[in-house]
Amino acid sequence: MDQASKSYLELKHLTKSYVGLAPAVHDLNLSIRKGELVSLLGASGCGKTTTLRMIAGLVEPTSGSVVIDGRDITKVPAHRRDIGVVFQSYALFPHLSVLDNVAFGLRIRGVARDICRKKAEFALSLVHLEQFGGRKPRELSGGQQQRVALARALVFEPTLLLLDEPLSNLDAKLRETMRDEIRRVQQELGITTVFVTHDQTEALTVSDRIAVMHGGSVAQFGTPTDIYRKPESSFVARFVGRMNVFVARAERRAGVSLLVSEDGFGFTSRHAFSNGQRVEVMIRPHDMSIDVNRQNDVIESTESAREPNAAVGLVEKALYSGETTQYHVRVGETIIISEVSAGMSAVRAAVGAQVRLRWKEEDVHCFEAA
Repeated sequence: MDQASKSYLELKHLTKSYVGLAPAVHDLNLSIRKGELVSLLGASGCGKTTTLRMIAGLVEPTSGSVVIDGRDITKVPAHRRDIGVVFQSYALFPHLSVLDNVAFGLRIRGVARDICRKKAEFALSLVHLEQFGGRKPRELSGGQQQRVALARALVFEPTLLLLDEPLSNLDAKLRETMRDEIRRVQQELGITTVFVTHDQTEALTVSDRIAVMHGGSVAQFGTPTDIYRKPESSFVARFVGRMNVFVARAERRAGVSLLVSEDGFGFTSRHAFSNGQRVEVMIRPHDMSIDVNRQNDVIESTESAREPNAAVGLVEKALYSGETTQYHVRVGETIIISEVSAGMSAVRAAVGAQVRLRWKEEDVHCFEAA
């Protein structure tokens, strides 16, 4: 088997149930390759942290198994699993220096003091904190404390690294910096990593693959591009990124199969639906182009019904965020959001302006309506 495709961490039918409650994790199967960074992405209560804690040995599965490099470690105690863990709370010892915090795990394993020091210094150099070894944790910023926690998890050279919402206590700019830092260290060491987060940007940015979790199971597992551009369910499409969501019915007009919204505009789709079937149609705001009616000619809204993949409406809001401008366009009773680069000088739509929205068939995501 090709080494790059060989499974290193396997979760097989992993389940965790509590008496009187729905399973926190249910029949979860996941296969992670060596050296890969996989994010478990989901909202609170979806089972992602419970899954990580079962991998770490901190929670015992009700059923199923955890296998690392072909070895079933389900019954192996946490301290014998050779796994590094960074939690949301860094839990640094306030009375110890940074260097001693990093070396602590080695010392309780009985490693000689001089070797502990050398390994701790190397671990700090990995996270660019070698000059801070003599400080106490209270003398460090939040981002620096997070780096210390990462160095402590890496110092004993674990075979697997687990990160449980490690950036949630940092401000937005620092999160971005530390996100890049974690990815750099992970790739430099080539260490297999499981990264738990509820933040879509984090997952899309740092991951080789993403497991989107819902209700204790994996809703979709794939590359960031596949998760974002090819969602396999209505849940994943709604959860990852932003979507315009429409309810439509399948119809045939002039020999063409269309999905027609409640406000009369139509979508062509590569999916086949039976006539009259209710369908959820989703399009990302940045896939909605917008044309401004500069001649002030009134375009009848019924024109959009004759032209598929287009709609005519009035701008109700224009929200400038620096990098993009987000237009909220009313078409009948529907508000459609179009997001364009703020640098696109061709698009300058004022509130109240009539505009035409257009989209491409390949950007239309369709799912059977409940």
